[in-house]
Amino acid sequence: MTNRGSGTTNVPTWNDTIWLTRDKNRPHPAQGDILLKTLTRLGFDTTNPNLPRPESSQDAPPPARPCWLARQLHKVRFPLHDHCRTNLHWSNPQVLMRFVLIQALAMPILFLILVKIR
Repeated sequence: MTNRGSGTTNVPTWNDTIWLTRDKNRPHPAQGDILLKTLTRLGFDTTNPNLPRPESSQDAPPPARPCWLARQLHKVRFPLHDHCRTNLHWSNPQVLMRFVLIQALAMPILFLILVKIR
């Protein structure tokens, strides 16, 4: 898969289209090219920034590295996250979103307990 757009993608949402074409040029439905699927991508890239990325072509510039904080946080392993990924077969974005929701629900309760104890 290659980026055939006018520039890099820096937005959190975009559409990928998969075409069956007769040549390497942009798809043309009038020439018999077939749209197989349109995929909507939500969110930023959550892959581990410490792993090497495959190069799509020799002409492409190297991808921008994430900030140093993101690289350091990806080095830390959390046993509960690993358990959910391996035993419950959750993907990385599922683990991230579900734990964010759990934290969002737990924080008001913990805050009320802290205020009550005080």
